[in-house]
Amino acid sequence: MNEKWAPMYYGTQTGVAGDIEFYVEALATPMKILELGCGTGRLTSVLVTSGHQVVAVDQSGYAIQVVKSLSDNWGSDIDLVAIRGDFENLPVIGPFDCVILSFNALLCLDSDGKTQAPLNSTTTRAGRAVPRPASRPVEVS
Repeated sequence: MNEKWAPMYYGTQTGVAGDIEFYVEALATPMKILELGCGTGRLTSVLVTSGHQVVAVDQSGYAIQVVKSLSDNWGSDIDLVAIRGDFENLPVIGPFDCVILSFNALLCLDSDGKTQAPLNSTTTRAGRAVPRPASRPVEVS
């Protein structure tokens, strides 16, 4: 995405009805989560304030700056690393208990390889990915 459009794009992305509740229920036990396509942190804030350790990744520098800025208001005891990065060349390697692709993040990918890259390069301890609302967690081997 062209960074000049990022404020408008993220200003119009409000998620899917019930998406936050879906993730809160699906991830009830605190764990280490890799959140891909974190955007400006709408889900990230809920995860870290619920006790999860989160590595939040987005390709937009604007989005990551917003996450870092807002995280100052999420409490001093949160465990968050926010990184600008590309799914095919992740700057972090697990292990993670869970990998999340939420809020239609898959629609922002420009190649099929990017869809599988995070699961290929990221070791998950629990072998579980939660890709989006209205779908079950997917077993990752």
